Amino acid sequence: MDHLHNRLRRVLAILFVAVCFALASGSVCAQKLLKPVDGATVREVVRIAITRDAVPRGGYISVFIDGRFVGAGATVSDASPQAVVFAWNSKAQFEDATLSLADRLPKDGNHKLRVQIHEASGMMKEAITSSFVLANKAPRLSPNDKIKLAYRFQTGAASVYRVKIDSQMTSNSGSAVGGGIPITGEYKVIQTIEDARPDGSALVSYRIDAGGSFAVLGQPAMINGGKESGSVYKEVNRYGQVIRREGKLQDNVLSRSGRGSIPDILAQLPRTEVKIGDSWKAAEKEEFRIEGVGEIVGLGATSTLEDLEWEKGQVCARIKSVFSGAGRLVANDKNQTQTRVSGEGIFYVGVKTGKLVKSSVFLSSYVNLDAPSPGSAPSTSSSSSDLSDLDDDNDQFGRGGGRDRTSYGAAGPGSRPGSATGGSTEPAAASGDLRVTINTEL
Repeated sequence: MDHLHNRLRRVLAILFVAVCFALASGSVCAQKLLKPVDGATVREVVRIAITRDAVPRGGYISVFIDGRFVGAGATVSDASPQAVVFAWNSKAQFEDATLSLADRLPKDGNHKLRVQIHEASGMMKEAITSSFVLANKAPRLSPNDKIKLAYRFQTGAASVYRVKIDSQMTSNSGSAVGGGIPITGEYKVIQTIEDARPDGSALVSYRIDAGGSFAVLGQPAMINGGKESGSVYKEVNRYGQVIRREGKLQDNVLSRSGRGSIPDILAQLPRTEVKIGDSWKAAEKEEFRIEGVGEIVGLGATSTLEDLEWEKGQVCARIKSVFSGAGRLVANDKNQTQTRVSGEGIFYVGVKTGKLVKSSVFLSSYVNLDAPSPGSAPSTSSSSSDLSDLDDDNDQFGRGGGRDRTSYGAAGPGSRPGSATGGSTEPAAASGDLRVTINTEL
């Protein structure tokens, strides 16, 4: 009996030591993961931080969410100099072709986090696991609860929106054409509330900041010669709709080649209260220009309030709009006639702030695409590609107008490049279905 008791005591002692070692190791691993703490509730951009001394010199961390690789890095944040930080955008899709499109977007709820620490050689040193709760959705309305959506304008308020343009082109056979990304662009649009009225309407101006650029088939161009553009003025109501006075829309443009904005920042909101799932049609067809892309002549839109969601630290109405109409995504000598333009957009409008926070718009049309010739200079003439047939008097507001019409090639409105680098001496050309992505972010 004493012999059995002694053996039992030895086994218990061994187990006690093993458990203590395991608990201590787990505690050490947990201490290496600074953010997010186990069980934390997170949203939007999630910063995953590992203590700096846990990562070997020249090493890095790789991050997996629910077993799916989402990225790697070795960035030391200025805000957290003692940590290696990886920023995961929880509103971006998983790059996993085995998932359906609906499942690629991370869903709210519990998720597993795995952070692997690697040597400089790439060999994994250790792995830390944790869990978190994703909560991008704001508290939902009850099924029958309705909200009133409206823009809130304040005189003198200025907002800077970053605009990024990407695109892809496919031939009739479905193969990619256009040499990678046929059209790219990057610039800032400054929105200023010039005058806010008691009825909620406002005079709003837009201008493109200095340094904006785009490229068509690899040929680069600076918008407005790299200088800040003149202003576009629009008179809009609290729902983002351009006001009509004496049968005319109260907007204006830099040139006389069409009505609209650069791009049109405001999505049209419903005039009545809506609940999640409700849809409405735009009161006016959209007519606008997009630097580096082209002109939209008349685009009808049907919008739906999809949900309430956190974006940029505030509760926003997530609105999906479906577009269809006519336009010239790329206006040049080959594209004189209007073509069908279709697409969709996602808009985030602050429920309390009444401000557009972010939008992603996707437009597609069949085009013939030509890159400007290297060394070609901008011209100012009454080009046949102008849309002067739309409105003979675009200067009815009298501010920011009166400029020459600008003739442009495939690069869209604005100056052609004065020089090109790294391209062929012969301009490239491509034809096919062009899909343009315009991301606008406050």
